[in-house]
Amino acid sequence: MRYTTFGRTGLTVSRLSMGCNRLGDPGVDPAQWPPLVRRALDLGVTFFDSSENYNEGRSEAVLGAVTGDNPGAVVIATKGGFSAGADIVRDYSAESIIRAGRGSLERLRRPSIELYMLHSPTVAQLENDTWPQAVETLKAEGTIQYFGISTSSHASGVKAIEMGADFLQIEYDLLDPSAEDDLLPLARERNAGIMIRTPLARGLLSGKFRAGEAIPAEQQWRR
Repeated sequence: MRYTTFGRTGLTVSRLSMGCNRLGDPGVDPAQWPPLVRRALDLGVTFFDSSENYNEGRSEAVLGAVTGDNPGAVVIATKGGFSAGADIVRDYSAESIIRAGRGSLERLRRPSIELYMLHSPTVAQLENDTWPQAVETLKAEGTIQYFGISTSSHASGVKAIEMGADFLQIEYDLLDPSAEDDLLPLARERNAGIMIRTPLARGLLSGKFRAGEAIPAEQQWRR
């Protein structure tokens, strides 16, 4: 495994992280999830990405159960602003983000959350909602250390950096490298950390889809 310093946060993380949106999937034996996290740790992964929205908080709870006894060994990024229920509601008010951040900390069983994100806000929501008050409060009380967003668009990432975000999670893959146009140069200029999601284009670049074969109905690419 290779490791790097994550932008201006100064945190050391593995270059490969584990995305945890499937941890705690319903209808699956809960005992199968902790071994996946332990296997990632055994392979040198020290960077994990979750959200309060992933399986109504169960993803964070699995991470907390495995890593909570040794929080210094890993860096966890998580997100708030999406409701944790089945019907997604976006709420980036100060009250919502404070509640979400404190709830995530409890499930993750950590002294503090190293990397905390707003979950896919638009540019308008960044400009108009009251989330900055929550970030200030959560940092002051030690609930979170660094603030960023998981982008809904490259424009939202640019706006977040301009508003002081320490890091971003962005979509970037060989089929869509458009983050190189404006977003990544600004991130480099400001030394903002960058997390990449969908690096294999939601599986399209993984070899799982063969030329000439229909995409199964349950696959996201059907959309």
